[in-house]
Order: sequence, then C-alpha cells, then structure tokens
Amino acid sequence: VKLVGQFMLDHPAFIPQYYKLVAARIRDTGVSVRKRVVRTLRDVCVAHPRFRHAPHICVLMAKCVGDHDIKGFVVRAFEEMWLHAPDGESMHRNPLSARCADVLRARAHMLADVVARFPITADLERLAWLDTIVEQVLEKEQQKRQATAYLVLHHVAAFLVARAVALQGAAAAATPPSAAPTATPTATPTASATGAESPQAQAQAQAQALLAVLATLYMMCRTRPQLLTPHVSTLLPLLKMAAKSAPAALGVYFVARILEAAVPLMDRPARTLLAALEADLAGLILQGAQQVVRGAVSALCS
Repeated sequence: VKLVGQFMLDHPAFIPQYYKLVAARIRDTGVSVRKRVVRTLRDVCVAHPRFRHAPHICVLMAKCVGDHDIKGFVVRAFEEMWLHAPDGESMHRNPLSARCADVLRARAHMLADVVARFPITADLERLAWLDTIVEQVLEKEQQKRQATAYLVLHHVAAFLVARAVALQGAAAAATPPSAAPTATPTATPTASATGAESPQAQAQAQAQALLAVLATLYMMCRTRPQLLTPHVSTLLPLLKMAAKSAPAALGVYFVARILEAAVPLMDRPARTLLAALEADLAGLILQGAQQVVRGAVSALCS
C-alpha cells in the first residue's frame, strides 16, 4: 500500500487508475494496513484537492470513524485535509492571499460534495461523524488557546454562503415563468440524444447541491453558531426560496435553524433586519410545508 501510494503521489496521472485498489484495503484485517490506507488517501486528497474522486475517498474514510483501531488516524486525516492552514499561509492575514483563498474555496466545495453523498435529513443523523470531528478539533484547539481551525472554518463558511447564494440565484434564473405559453411540440433532439443534461435534470442537480451546502452550514452552525453570525443578512433572503419540493423545504428549514442560532449572537442587529426576519418567518408559518413551519416556529420562539 505504501509503495503504490508513493507511486500515485509521484505520478498523479495514475491516481484514477490505482486509488480504488488502495481504498479497497481500508477493510483489511490488519490494523497497520488500514492505517496506511488512511494516510495514503489523506495524502492524495491534500496534494490534489480538486481530484474528482476526492469526495468518494472522503466518504470511504468517513465510514471508518466507527473503527476504534484507526479512528484517531481518520480524525487527524480530516483535520489535516480541511482544518489546517494551507502550507506557508497565515490565517490571520486580512485579506487572504489569492492562493490561500483558492485553497479554502476548494475545501469548502469538497466538504459540500462529501455531504451531498450522504442521506440528508433534518437532524443530520448520517453526518454525525463530521459533527464529531469538527467539535473534537475545535475543543482541542481551544484548550491550546489556538484558533487556526476556527479561522479556517470561518473562511470556509463564507465560501459556502457565497456558493449557496450563487446556486439559489442560478435556480431562480432557470425557473420558467408560470404563465409561459405552451409551445407547439416540434421534432427537436432529446437531451439523451445530444448527450446534454435536460433542464429538469440540471435543476434537480442544483437543488441537491444547494441542499448539501445548506446542510453543511447548518452542521457548522450547530457546532459554532458564531461562524454564521456575519452572514445573517446574506442568508435571510434564502427564506423566500420556493419550497415546492422536499429538498427545497428542507433547505429552507436549515436556513431558519441557522438564523435561529446566529441572530441572538449578533451585536445590536438592525431593527429593520429583525423586522424582515420576523415577517419572513411568519410568512413561512402561513404558507410553508410542515418541515418549513417547524423550523420557522422554532426560530420565532428564539
């Protein structure tokens, strides 16, 4: 495993060909083999964060969090992949260097892509492993009076919020007018015939991507709600998303719960913001689905 892993790192073109062979040994009966597999997969993801199979690798590693023999290695692997400062960069620099911002943006997108590969429910039950890892790392850092991981998450949250807004904007722009006239059917090539995704498939993919981003933000907010406090005004308009599908309703629920935790931590929030928040939440209670109503009521009660 070590030899193949080093070969992949030295010759990145062969990573797609060999990473599955290494990953398959993550269930090996030998503890030392499983540890070596985790190290190798971690090194691949750190060296090539934009590798298209990196989210799949992270899912394989996440399933080993319950393996007590290698749990510590898995937690450290995710810490190094997602919560360490990029090599040679300072997290205290404001603004971040272009390279540092690019690395953290890639981490944010990878994190959301990993979350998207798990069933997303209101309680984020299947993401408990990620909650545990973030909490353990932040507690350890707090005991040492350090703040690197927290600052990394601070910037990752900002990139995720920006991605959520972009995805919602794209979804809104792609939504056809409800009163659009029905055109006469014509013999046009189908999406499958042209090899392109249909508009409906694209919309579903965007909806799932947005849900994964909002679920990731909600997970971060449950651990450290102050991470989302600077983004309250940006997230507020997302309460007006059309909750016409289960993923959309769950996304609105996540936004309501984020605002419920983040707004009370704000230092003298503007009255206009609080009034808009109250009006939007009240509107959700009157018009929203059951999941949305539950989130809106909980947020209003806070």
